[in-house]
Amino acid sequence: MRRELPPTSGLPPRFADLYREPPFALPDLLAASLGTDRVTLTCSGSAALVIAFDYVKQFAIGRDIVLPAFTCPLVAYAALKAGLTVSLCDTMPSRFDMDMGMLARIINPDTLAVVPTHFGGHLTPVTPVRGLLRSIAPHVFVIEDAAQAYGARIQGKPVGFGGDLGVFSFAAGKGLTLFEGGCLVAADPVIRLAMDQHARPLLPASPMMEAQRIIELIGYHLFYRPEGLSWVYGRPLRKALQRGDLIAALDEDRDAIPMHPIGGWRQKVGANAAMRWAQHLAATKDAARQMRAVLSAIPQLDLHWPDAGFEPSQTFLFVTLPSKRQADQALMQGAAQGLGITKLFAHPLNRYPALAGKLPTTPTPQAQALSDRTVTVTTSPLLQDSDRARIADLFQAIVRGR
Repeated sequence: MRRELPPTSGLPPRFADLYREPPFALPDLLAASLGTDRVTLTCSGSAALVIAFDYVKQFAIGRDIVLPAFTCPLVAYAALKAGLTVSLCDTMPSRFDMDMGMLARIINPDTLAVVPTHFGGHLTPVTPVRGLLRSIAPHVFVIEDAAQAYGARIQGKPVGFGGDLGVFSFAAGKGLTLFEGGCLVAADPVIRLAMDQHARPLLPASPMMEAQRIIELIGYHLFYRPEGLSWVYGRPLRKALQRGDLIAALDEDRDAIPMHPIGGWRQKVGANAAMRWAQHLAATKDAARQMRAVLSAIPQLDLHWPDAGFEPSQTFLFVTLPSKRQADQALMQGAAQGLGITKLFAHPLNRYPALAGKLPTTPTPQAQALSDRTVTVTTSPLLQDSDRARIADLFQAIVRGR
């Protein structure tokens, strides 16, 4: 059977998680790992964003959310679902952080919130965003999108608490997973308490959706291994790429954001898995260091390694190639060989056809360049030395034009 590497470093499941009674409840484990006393559990990171947007809009007349142009389209859909509008801020040249000059120019009295965004392979500085807003627009909220960054730290402190609210995701591919799940956090204890109360009516019971998630979580336990991933991940990826549908290949052809509570059984499964999270995170970071050591020998590659004091979860590495053509080659050839090379997002937000007419057409050339030329490389502990060598050989051949 074909061996397929996962695109990110997901926590390998154990069947005992499905029936063992955990010693601690999932919300308590999450809160303890994040250094807080309370989290608000949600059915996804996108649902957590909907709740966050809906919560802050009651305190201001503004209705516009500023997003980085390079981010998940579901973030834009979450803002729209909350009845808000979206503005886009370009990124810095060759970086994933928002352009602070452009951010200062687009903030206006209708701005409700800014959403600095972390990724599994990169953390963005939130303090400069907060400082800018305090000087020019203290009415604007900061919602820290840490959906991909559970376990990440800046200057030794967990991310998610640098703004007014923080959002995490526990979807498949994010590391710790309930297949779909998420949570909200806040530094202010008053907001933490208020979030539980605000979220409840926005998460009505949905037995059908919960049943679907249960089936998907069981499927994750059955197929999350190099042999099974070829069927449930690799084959659909390759078929979509062969027909030229990058959005479908990256599973971005969906706009619905279900809203429902997480059932007790899935919470127990998640709690059992969470007991192994710290060890898995350490193994992921070690795999990232090994992959970096191999790829750093190819000078044409721009490896987005974190700055001092920034510790992303490193569930993948960002690699920027000299040209879009080379990045497309890396994606196609990596997918064909099952090497765990993919792209995080198909396009900047203003290039998704399904969002046309719903977002401004603001030029975002830096985000476009990043999107065109950047791929992601897995940091799964499932990687073997032979896999790393094959990945390095693939990149070496591409940059040499072979």
